[in-house]
Amino acid sequence: MKKASEGNTRWRVAQAFLAALAIAISLWTLFSARSVLSFTEYQVGTTPVTVVQSMGESGPPVIIAHGFAGSRQFMDSFSLSLARAGLTVVTFDFQGHGRNPVPMSGDVTQSNGTTARLVAETRAVADWAEARYGGPLSFVGHSMASDVIIRTAETVEAAAIIPLAMYSEAITPTAPERLLIINGEWEPHLRRAALDALHQIDPAAGEGDTVTAGPVIRRAIVAPWVGHVGVLHHPLSLTEARDWIAAALERPLTRPVVSTGLPVLILLGGVLLLARPLSFLIPATAPEPFRIDRARFALATALPALATPLLVSLVPAGLGPVLAAVPLAAFFTIYGTVQLIVLGTLGLRLPAPPVLPTLALILYGVFGFALAMDMFAASFWPVHGRVWLVLMFLPGALLFMSADAAVTEAGRDGLGRRVLARLAIIAAFAGMVAMDVEQLFVLSMMLPVLVLFFAVFGLMGRWVARRSGAAGAGVGLGVLLAWSFGSALPIFDQNTTGSFRDLAAVAQPTGNAIP
Repeated sequence: MKKASEGNTRWRVAQAFLAALAIAISLWTLFSARSVLSFTEYQVGTTPVTVVQSMGESGPPVIIAHGFAGSRQFMDSFSLSLARAGLTVVTFDFQGHGRNPVPMSGDVTQSNGTTARLVAETRAVADWAEARYGGPLSFVGHSMASDVIIRTAETVEAAAIIPLAMYSEAITPTAPERLLIINGEWEPHLRRAALDALHQIDPAAGEGDTVTAGPVIRRAIVAPWVGHVGVLHHPLSLTEARDWIAAALERPLTRPVVSTGLPVLILLGGVLLLARPLSFLIPATAPEPFRIDRARFALATALPALATPLLVSLVPAGLGPVLAAVPLAAFFTIYGTVQLIVLGTLGLRLPAPPVLPTLALILYGVFGFALAMDMFAASFWPVHGRVWLVLMFLPGALLFMSADAAVTEAGRDGLGRRVLARLAIIAAFAGMVAMDVEQLFVLSMMLPVLVLFFAVFGLMGRWVARRSGAAGAGVGLGVLLAWSFGSALPIFDQNTTGSFRDLAAVAQPTGNAIP
């Protein structure tokens, strides 16, 4: 018995060492990529801007714009690579995103609505950059911003336009003149749109070809083995973009590109792995798990999954100052309440959560994982108006995660039951959106946030629950869930017209969004 305990201790120490090593290596890699660069913060009107330059160099500006639900951090691989090449990188947070205090607004169904406002914001940043650093300007934009930078280029003289994961109906046979389109291999519909842009010049052109017609030069490439997000970090994407701008400027840019994707994944994985051995520092005070038979488990998962979409549909989607925030908060509240009521009828009474394990989970989630995300991956800090959004989600998130922790013993139950409980939540979420597609469609874009939450924070909660029981893990995870959605949800001013489905069209532009 003593040998087994000693073996377990050695294994935990080994886990902690490997996790710390992964964190140290990834941080060293990420900070090394930044060590030769300067980062300066500015405010262009209400838009927060970061200028990244190589020490002692200040080449022509490149405006880098993120996509829907993104932020400046999301574009780090391009920002660092192009700045290290000697260009002046100007990156910013769109309205409603990151650290921009102004919500997205405008009628998303009209050409003078939301997209026009984003174009105007990009134009203001571009004008500021050109006045401060000179020209010519180049533009890089991802997803939603691929359309925005193409439309911005209609009124700004640009040396190069590089849309990533592109879809735009603003491309004509004569504009933009110098266009490099980069898509991921796993997005065939976007690849077809890129070919359409080439076929305006040469109907026989294919991916990898460069076509010309007078001053117009276009190229479409595919980054292999990646999709919508992976295209941002693929070395081929970064190298092609650097070389395309170099050719447009007739300026050699040969320094190696820097992809932050893998180091960030290693960092976040290390933070997650470290939580496992650290959880054994929590005193083992967990009560015996509350076991329910299959029939009662099915009732405790099926009833809230069926009832929640119906009850959320009674909540006006237009209630509140931010689109869909109230229905989302209602989803958490109703699902958690119904599930707790069902569990209560089965005899389950959650004890008071233990203070120290609960605080440990919250603090580690915030100052470990969330802080690492915010520094290197995507905006994950509730700044400006997002604090009240976190507070609005908090009551429902506490009920939701407490119920989930109870029905699965915070992940201590068998794998099959854990999977079924999660599938029931996803089905209810999808059902909620289907009940009011016009207003709630974009909430489907938040589903990956929920899946990531269960994959990362849920695992941390499971480890804490093994030591101190489900109650503390449920409360801790509730706080972290409110934090995650309050930080990640793009803010759109409710006092505008246009449906949420139309807002999805802005995120992935179509002819319906811009006539």
